[in-house]
Amino acid sequence: MCRWLRLAFIGIGMSVAVGKATALPSCADVGNNNGVLVIPANTTSIPGSHYDGADCNSITNITFNTDGKLKTIGDYAFFYYPKFTEVAIPVSVTSIGYSAFAGCTNLEVIEIPELVTTVGSSVLSSCPNLERVIVHGNSFWADATSLSKLVNSLCDRDSTPTGQACIEGSGTRASEIINHGSNDCNLTLCLTPEDETDTDDDSIDDNDNLSPGAIAGIAVGGTVFLALVAYGIFSYTISSKSSSPKTTVGSLIF
Repeated sequence: MCRWLRLAFIGIGMSVAVGKATALPSCADVGNNNGVLVIPANTTSIPGSHYDGADCNSITNITFNTDGKLKTIGDYAFFYYPKFTEVAIPVSVTSIGYSAFAGCTNLEVIEIPELVTTVGSSVLSSCPNLERVIVHGNSFWADATSLSKLVNSLCDRDSTPTGQACIEGSGTRASEIINHGSNDCNLTLCLTPEDETDTDDDSIDDNDNLSPGAIAGIAVGGTVFLALVAYGIFSYTISSKSSSPKTTVGSLIF
């Protein structure tokens, strides 16, 4: 009798411990939190299809703990969430499952950390408003198909991708994605502030390229010239046969 009671208590303790390690908020919790889904710091995995379904369509934002232990985002984990626009996957994640973010029709920006080496098929398919994908790290994938699956899902973000999606990254992954995609995928590298050029580089705008002394000299020279014109020493005319102004001193024309 005592043995059975002892085993029962051990089983209850194990269940509580496991529950604490894997506890995730429900869709009802999200509804009570103004649409914000907060993933607990002690969560190591988001099971496949855990938040799949119409009951979770109220999710407007996903918040991950930056110091969390999350490693895996399962298949269909956040499938067809039409309301949220940005997702920053935490740096601890190593694997993203099949169609994990597919059908997020208003998703515009997603950030994929360096440790992610495994990606499932269609992970970003049917995300027509996707504009920016931030991919950290250099070229390393746990299997040969993960890169292809990610790129193919980007190419399949719309039935005919018309808007460009730019790929940003500090390592080689960004350029690798661009080179791996076909021309009709409309993928391009994001411009950094250093890459952006000023179309007015060859012109003087608001005297940006003039020193204070030069500006003062121009002002004084202009004042003297106008005074000489006023006293009749100089005359300033524009010929009807030429667009170049003529300056005359007496009968001399310059």
